[in-house]
Amino acid sequence: MRYVRAAALCAVLGFSFIAAGCSGSGGGATPPMPIPNQAAQPTQTVSGSSLGTMSSTTTTEDSTVTASLKLIKLQGPIVALKTGGFQINGGGGVGYVNIYPASATKLFYNGLKPTVGYYAVVDISGTLSSFTPAAIALSTSQPGTVSTSGTIESEQPYGIAIKLDSTGAYIPLAFNTQTNLYGFIGTGVHVSASGVGSTATAIFPASVTSTSTTTTSTPSPSSTPSWNMHVHGSIVAIKSSTELQINGGSGVGYLNVYTTGSTIKNYNGLTPAVGVYADVYGNGSVSTYVTATDVTLTSSTTGGATPAPTAAPYSGTAPAHVMTSAVVWGYGGVPTTVSIASVKPYVSWVQTGSAYAGDMRSNGLKVDIYENFWRNYSSDNPTVGYTDLKPGGTHAPAEAKTCTGTAIYDSTYGGGYEADARSSYAAGHAQVFNNYRIQSYSGQYDAIFSDDTGAMGGLPLPCNWSLSSYQSYTNSVHASLKVPIFVNTLGAAANPVNQVGYTNASNVIGGMCEICLAGNRSGTDYAQTGSYWQGIENAAIQLVANHKIFWDYARATGYPQSETALRNYIYASFLLTYNPSYSMLQEAFKSSYNFPVMPETGFVPESPVTTASTVTGYQTSTGAYMRQFGSCYYRGSYKGKCAVVVNPTGSTVTIPTTAYSHALGLVGGGVLDGGYVTFGNGRPSSLAPGQGVILLP
Repeated sequence: MRYVRAAALCAVLGFSFIAAGCSGSGGGATPPMPIPNQAAQPTQTVSGSSLGTMSSTTTTEDSTVTASLKLIKLQGPIVALKTGGFQINGGGGVGYVNIYPASATKLFYNGLKPTVGYYAVVDISGTLSSFTPAAIALSTSQPGTVSTSGTIESEQPYGIAIKLDSTGAYIPLAFNTQTNLYGFIGTGVHVSASGVGSTATAIFPASVTSTSTTTTSTPSPSSTPSWNMHVHGSIVAIKSSTELQINGGSGVGYLNVYTTGSTIKNYNGLTPAVGVYADVYGNGSVSTYVTATDVTLTSSTTGGATPAPTAAPYSGTAPAHVMTSAVVWGYGGVPTTVSIASVKPYVSWVQTGSAYAGDMRSNGLKVDIYENFWRNYSSDNPTVGYTDLKPGGTHAPAEAKTCTGTAIYDSTYGGGYEADARSSYAAGHAQVFNNYRIQSYSGQYDAIFSDDTGAMGGLPLPCNWSLSSYQSYTNSVHASLKVPIFVNTLGAAANPVNQVGYTNASNVIGGMCEICLAGNRSGTDYAQTGSYWQGIENAAIQLVANHKIFWDYARATGYPQSETALRNYIYASFLLTYNPSYSMLQEAFKSSYNFPVMPETGFVPESPVTTASTVTGYQTSTGAYMRQFGSCYYRGSYKGKCAVVVNPTGSTVTIPTTAYSHALGLVGGGVLDGGYVTFGNGRPSSLAPGQGVILLP
C-alpha cells in the first residue's frame, strides 16, 4: 500500500488518487469546485410567512424594557445553491432570500449539506435588506413551531442542550439576542421552550422558562473569596437579574458571573445582552463562578483595563481542546469560504496552501508543509521530486535498487521511484524537494510533513535492506534538512512500535500513525482491536516518553452522528495514553465543509492518577483498560475527576469501577455541524468488544 498523505486525503474526500494537485502540491492543489451561481428565482408570495413582529419584554437588574422587534426566524425550502450559500423561499411577505453563512454563524446541519428541496431555518440579526445569519438548521422536511420541555444537560457555546421529557433524547436550543430567558437557566434545571424547529434536530426558541421548583443548584456567592481574577469575554446567557454567563476563552471557558448590590456597573450606555462583551473583575474560580466587584460592558472584542485587578489574572492550564489537526484552505479540505475564525477555536495544526500559511500562523495556528521525497511519481504535483529522482535526474543514483542493480519501479500513479535512504545521494534529493517547498511557503511554516517515511510496503525491498540500519540512515537524511519534521511512518507496519525508530532524529518532533484506532474497509468503518491496538498504544507511550508528538490519524469516513460508539472508542483509546503536550488527533468522518473535528476533542483530562510504561499497565482484572484523571475539563470548564475505559479485546468486559455515575454522551456530528457532548448519560456496566467510554461523577 502506498501511504501518500495528499492522495490519502483526496481519497477520503472523494477525489481521484491521480487527479492533478492531489499528490503533495503546495498551494497548487486543485481546490474543491465551487457551487456555480444559479439564476435568482422570481419573487413571489406563498403561504406560510415566517416574518412578522413580536413584542418582547426583557428584564435586567435595572429596568424592564418592552420593544417591538422584527421576528428573526426565516424558514422555507432551499430553491437554489449559490457560491458560498443558498437561496430559500421565505414565504408570504418574504419571497426569495439569499443566505450566506458567516464565520460566526452557528450551523446545525445534522450531517446534511445545503440541497435544493431541503428546508432551512435561518436565525437572522438585522433586517431583510441587511442581515447576517446568526444560526442555520437544515432538515429534509418542513419544520414547524414546537413547544417542549426537558432538563438542561449542558451549557453550550450556542445556548443549551436539553434532555427531552418526551423521548429522553438530547437536542440543542440555539439562543440569540432575542431569546427570552425567564428564571434561573443552568445545568440541571427543568425548562419549557417554544420556538421553530424540530425535537429531532434543533429548536430556535423564542422563550425558555425555568419550571424547576427550586434553584438549589445555584451556587451561593462566597462572602470570603479566596482570590481575585479578571476575565474578558462575550455574554452568552442572561440567567437572572443577578447572574450572567460569559465565554472567557481558552483556560476559562463558560463562566457564571454573579452581581450584588455593591457591584460597580460601568455599562457605558449598553445593556447586558447576549453578544455584548464584558470585562469582569471579581472573586472566585473558573471551575465554579465569580462574584463580580466590577462589570464593564463594551463593544470591543479585546479586554479593558478599568479597574486594574488586585491580583494576577487567571492563567489556567486546561486548554480548550486536545491537540488536533485538520486540512484547511487547500488539499480538498475546508474551503476558503469558511473563515479562519470559524475553525481556529478547534484546531492546533493545519495543512494549507502556500498562499494561506501566513494567515493561519497570524491567527495562532501551526502549519506543516506536506512533502514526499521518499516516493516520487510522474503524476505528482509538483514534479520537482520526480524530475530529480527519475533516471537521468540529478539525484537518480538515490533510486532504490534490487541486488542485480535494477531500479525498483512502481507502475502505479503514472510510474515512479523510491529513494533509498542509504544512498549518499538521498540527502541531496531530499534537500532539493525541501528547498522548493519551503521557498513556496516563503518561510511561513512550523514544520514539514515527511510522507512515506520507511513505507516499504507494495514494492520489493531494496538489496540487503534491514530495519535497524535503514532507520538510522533515514534519521540522518531527516537531520540533514535542519528543519522541524513530522514523519508519517507509525501506521506503515504490522506493529507500529517497530516504526518508532524512524522518529529518533533530533529535529523530528513527532510521528503520524495513519489509519490507527479506526479505518474504513470496502466502505465500512471499523475499530482496530487486539494486538494491533496494543501496538498503537505502546507507540504512543514511547513517543510521549521521548517528548515527541504522537499524531493519531483515525481514518473512519462515515457519518459521525450515526457512529457515536466508534467515536467513543477512538477518543477513549486516544486519551488512555495521551499527554496534552505530546498527543494529537485527526479524524476523517464526513462533515460540513470538510472539517471533521468532533466536539469530544474539547474534553481535556489532566492530573492522571497513573502513567504506565506499557499499555498493559492500564489493563484491569476485568480485561478492560482504564486510566483515571484527577481533573477534567470541557472547553476549559471544570467537570471534576474522570476515567477512560476501553475494551479492545474479543469479549465483553465489565466496567472495572463503580466510582462514577455518568458517562460522556455524543450528539450530532462535527463542531461545525452543531454536534455537542452531554455529561449526564448513565454509566454502562459493561463494554462489548471495540467499545470505549468516558466516565464522570
